[in-house]
Amino acid sequence: ASAFMAEVVAGSSREVLADGQRGSGKTQATPAALAILAELHARAGFPLPLRALWLHDSLTNAAIKTGASLEQPLWGGLWKLRDDKKEAVLTVAGVELVVGLFVGTTDEVSAERLRAESHVLAAEELVPSLTEFGGIAERKYELGLSSMRLPTRRHVAVSTTNPGDVECWPYQRWIEGGGRPGCVRCPIPATDRLTPEDVAALRASFRDSPDLEKRLALGEWAALVVGEAVAIGF
Repeated sequence: ASAFMAEVVAGSSREVLADGQRGSGKTQATPAALAILAELHARAGFPLPLRALWLHDSLTNAAIKTGASLEQPLWGGLWKLRDDKKEAVLTVAGVELVVGLFVGTTDEVSAERLRAESHVLAAEELVPSLTEFGGIAERKYELGLSSMRLPTRRHVAVSTTNPGDVECWPYQRWIEGGGRPGCVRCPIPATDRLTPEDVAALRASFRDSPDLEKRLALGEWAALVVGEAVAIGF
């Protein structure tokens, strides 16, 4: 996670992806990176707050996943949600450092926020964990990229996801053939944060779903198995 944050704040890439199994700490690494970006933004002489478009598949998931993570005790109440949980704000000593505008990309009304100018982009869960439908479409992600127009020391897009199919667009953008120019992948293993016992329990929770075990417990990019196998080896 530290290598991921270092690439976000000080690397030469334009797009950084952190992928890994559940419990690896990806969701908390993004707000940490945004906080560092904001401090460096201010030190470079740019006015605060740092404005981020924060993409999710829906505003509901933004509130119950990212929003809940920001309200955990480790942040000491520095992050607050406002505007009916559509905006996340990091405030330190009365100064707003980061304003993150949550965007639900599958809702066309909310997706209009992708046109709002920003300094940086954050995207949470590019691909869905349990199905092949949902997630964040590449076209919506690229529209968000085009909105990084406000002056800052570093325009960067920060993305996180659990692994998906090797045919999905994040795999092709960041991983296949070493990734596209300007795209850097930083895999975060579960052992970065979890004990061996935690990892074993995580694997056991998917013992009847080897495809989900690969994605969510082992951090491997793999296809989902849909239905019963009827033609083994075909």
